[in-house]
Amino acid sequence: MTLEKTRQALENIINSDPVLIQLFTSRSPAYRYYHHKGYKHQYFWTTEPVQHNGKKRFVSGIYHFIKSKNLYKLSKEKYHAKKKDAKIRALQLWESVLVLALS
Repeated sequence: MTLEKTRQALENIINSDPVLIQLFTSRSPAYRYYHHKGYKHQYFWTTEPVQHNGKKRFVSGIYHFIKSKNLYKLSKEKYHAKKKDAKIRALQLWESVLVLALS
């Protein structure tokens, strides 16, 4: 079997199954972040919609840095109909921690 025939056969298998289509064609949406100097937590919002309960939504939330494991953990995730609402919430989360840090 030639390389082209193998590629075409694999493509036919993937295109015949919706689960495989999602698995091989999905990607993470673009994100933007706020963070505080000296802190590793990241306050994010998506700039591209994601599917949530069958609807396109934008996401905001916090990635908390776990020092002992040297990784980020998602928390306080929230879904929004509009991108500007997700950005505003991420900024509000960021500002609330900034106020606590300065007081």
